[in-house]
Amino acid sequence: MKKNNTLYLFSAVLLSSALAGCGGSSSGSSSGSPPEVSDPGGQESGLSGVVRNYYTGEPIAGAVVTLNASGLDEPLRVTSGGEGAFSFSAPEQAGRATLSGRATGFGSSSLVTSTAADANNDSLELSLLPAQLTTTFAGDTGASLDVEGRQDIAVLPANAFGTNGTPYTGTVNGQVTILNPASDPSIIPGAYTILDENGQPGLLTTFGAVTFDFTDENGNPLQLNSGTPVTIRIPLADGISSSNAPASVPLAWFDETTGDWIQEGEASLVGSYYEGTVTHFTTWNTVDVYTPVDVTGRVVDGAGNPVAGAEVRAQGYDYIGMNTVLTRADGTFSLPARANSEILISAYRNTTSNTREVQVGSGNTALENDLILSDSAVAITLTWAQNPRDLDSHLLGPADESDTHEFHVAYYRQRVVVGDTTIELDVDDTSSFGPEVVTIPSFPYAGRYRYLVHLYAGSGTIENSPARVEFSIGGQTQIFSPQNAQGSVSDWWAVADLVVDGAGNVRLDPVQQWREDEGERFSVSGFSLNSMANPATTAAKRKYYSEAQ
Repeated sequence: MKKNNTLYLFSAVLLSSALAGCGGSSSGSSSGSPPEVSDPGGQESGLSGVVRNYYTGEPIAGAVVTLNASGLDEPLRVTSGGEGAFSFSAPEQAGRATLSGRATGFGSSSLVTSTAADANNDSLELSLLPAQLTTTFAGDTGASLDVEGRQDIAVLPANAFGTNGTPYTGTVNGQVTILNPASDPSIIPGAYTILDENGQPGLLTTFGAVTFDFTDENGNPLQLNSGTPVTIRIPLADGISSSNAPASVPLAWFDETTGDWIQEGEASLVGSYYEGTVTHFTTWNTVDVYTPVDVTGRVVDGAGNPVAGAEVRAQGYDYIGMNTVLTRADGTFSLPARANSEILISAYRNTTSNTREVQVGSGNTALENDLILSDSAVAITLTWAQNPRDLDSHLLGPADESDTHEFHVAYYRQRVVVGDTTIELDVDDTSSFGPEVVTIPSFPYAGRYRYLVHLYAGSGTIENSPARVEFSIGGQTQIFSPQNAQGSVSDWWAVADLVVDGAGNVRLDPVQQWREDEGERFSVSGFSLNSMANPATTAAKRKYYSEAQ
């Protein structure tokens, strides 16, 4: 989960800084092209990574990746190679940096990182969402931007684009990407930090966002001509009901130069959309700005020693937001979160801790137990959309040295002790989206560990949900999509196996198969999962299995 962690690395640090130079420009995109990478001088730090398709994990070749950093006179730019790889050299003193990626057929996106020598920035992942609309039109005629049945995301008048009052009349290449962060807040660019209309820093939650990308016939960015306002419509994120959404919210745009969200104007709720007027195109976000409380704790290794410089992440479970800080020299941390909320909290430094569900009160909250990092940890994260409402993670593996019995971690038994190792599912999400995270601190026995996803309840299929599974092993990630699974679509998706040898080495074997009879291969408390009728409600599900134990 490297991508997610880096994305929010500085969100809390920014709250206590002066944020010099963060006022941004009046546009989210430059009208010119940044220069190719050159020697920036001084002590250099390397930033390297891969541009990927968010849903499939496939590398994206030919993506333009731009680096903005406070210590650079001008942005730097490279193009990703055949395997989606990119790299930069930048002065270490530049500090905070923003990486932005653009590719044909994908919405642009950005992550916030650092050029400091001790930053973990040599395996960055820049994930891009496929654009829902790719269109071409003449600049002097305008266009209506309709996305998958969602009418009029924006209506562009004739001669909308140009510079200093001079209209651009040539061919306009446009892409529109609706960001639906309900299952994964990391698809929102940058960090969840914002500068309000007075330039004061704060933290935000989101109700949904849209990315607009426009270029001329030569691929150069286009912007609205000065004084040309356009009304945009941003769909509510899945899971947010129009009956519970605020009547109006602040609008914010993402500044790629600074990596901040800039509050500008407001949007009004009309049906299932927020409508607002903008004068430049970038990613526009509908937000709620809040004053956080602190969640405090400590991160230690397997021997109980404090871990400095670990990334601690809090993801909202009952709101859409995410923040990350680094641990101090003694392993302690203070992480901002929304008051009176429920969060999922984890720690990372090449390895991962168990993900913990935490109830945050109206004031500061201290964790009762340390977050423990394990050298050989593997984390498996499942996310999906609103339908089907209930997908379940299932992990099976050898329960003894002879590999004659299997343990089974799933919603009915979320915590299993195998040998001296506790393997855990963080939460059974029964109301859409996820995430569900299974953490394996270490592998107690050699053998094959199988991970599957089961459709428990709700309309639709796993294939169309869309579901996404991310394996994090030793700080590296691999993404799996049901779109690549083979066979006839069923309620069981066999994703991948972890194969462990006698020396403890781990190999990830993709399976990517639909398994119609998978549920008959193992039983829960003496009965088959496939032979059960699904209870009508999630409460019945929990009650049924608690009585079955």
